[in-house]
Amino acid sequence: MAHSYHMEKRSINPVYHISHVDERLSLVSMEVNTNQLFYVRDAREEFFLANYQLTLSLYTSFEKRGHTHTEVRKFTDTLYIDENRLVKSEITIPLAMGNSYNVFILFEDLNRRTSETTLLTTDKRTIFSEGFFTASAVDDTSIYFPPFHLPANKEFVITHARAIDFSLEVQRYPLFENIPTAAYVTSQEEKRIDSFQPDSIFIINFSGGTTRFQLPGNGIYRFSEPGNKESGFTIRSFRNDFPQTPTNEQMLLPLRYITSGSEFTALFALGDAQLAAERFWSRSAGNPDRAASIMSNYNRRVVKANSLFSSYLPGWQTDKGMIYIVFGPPDMVFHGDDGETWYYKEGLNRPGAELNFVRVNNFLSDNHYELERKSAYRRNWNLAVDRWRR
Repeated sequence: MAHSYHMEKRSINPVYHISHVDERLSLVSMEVNTNQLFYVRDAREEFFLANYQLTLSLYTSFEKRGHTHTEVRKFTDTLYIDENRLVKSEITIPLAMGNSYNVFILFEDLNRRTSETTLLTTDKRTIFSEGFFTASAVDDTSIYFPPFHLPANKEFVITHARAIDFSLEVQRYPLFENIPTAAYVTSQEEKRIDSFQPDSIFIINFSGGTTRFQLPGNGIYRFSEPGNKESGFTIRSFRNDFPQTPTNEQMLLPLRYITSGSEFTALFALGDAQLAAERFWSRSAGNPDRAASIMSNYNRRVVKANSLFSSYLPGWQTDKGMIYIVFGPPDMVFHGDDGETWYYKEGLNRPGAELNFVRVNNFLSDNHYELERKSAYRRNWNLAVDRWRR
């Protein structure tokens, strides 16, 4: 599983979406840029061909041997000129109602003889699971697929796969501001999601499977059957530029992981986030060029954490995101139904480490994990922070 967290090392990075067509079938959509495929010239014609294959294996559990279904499909794309565009493919797969599924995808570039794997999860327990919905912006051509991260104060058409009339209750939760403590701080008491209360509740009506909706502000929005918040989907609105790193206070907050309490407080005293960040990295790195490089690398980690690990929290605020930012992507990952284990190999100035993350079930997200903290991690943590600061 570690390859999923080493995106910069992958030669092919397809983007996948799973949409539920009806109670029996679902659709896996794939997009990949032409510059990631290897095209060869057809000997008889003036064009180039890419040949690739998708293999989809379905699992209802990682703890059980074997998969429930496999689908293999070959595709060809034709390139007439040196153009940069998205290549799109679709495969229909049999996913029955009542389960959550793990879809393991093997992408093979048959011309280059390289491959990449991706793991997707999708919920199909009820007809109000997120895979039955898409969102499209009213004022442009943007289309959003689950998991939903939508900008606030922008109107969307939310569409269900079936043209039916129904109503959903929407519970809005304010953004959660907690920043996780270091991996060795075993006294952390994280506030449980079930203890949070929505700051507003309202009803929206779907006619013929569609409705128009505008998020009134940033927050976490739970759309569900009235009286049953487990049956539904979540829309997250962290920032309008999410998951990118903005040039404001949000740029400083992730530095909490590698600063002392007094240093972190001092970052906000200047009133200029960009200047504060530049001064911090200049003091740590010793010269402006090295400081700019390290600051850029750190911010890239934050963006990747947002893309990979967001739950009801932005990815950088999760335990997985924290470890990813400070330690980097793991060398090995073992994924199970109830959690993940990350392994870091011992190297120069880096001791080996094994970290366990426990999956936390909650109605707002199925992608939230908590680190099993240990005081023994202190040395690993301090060495990782020192690497950022020298």
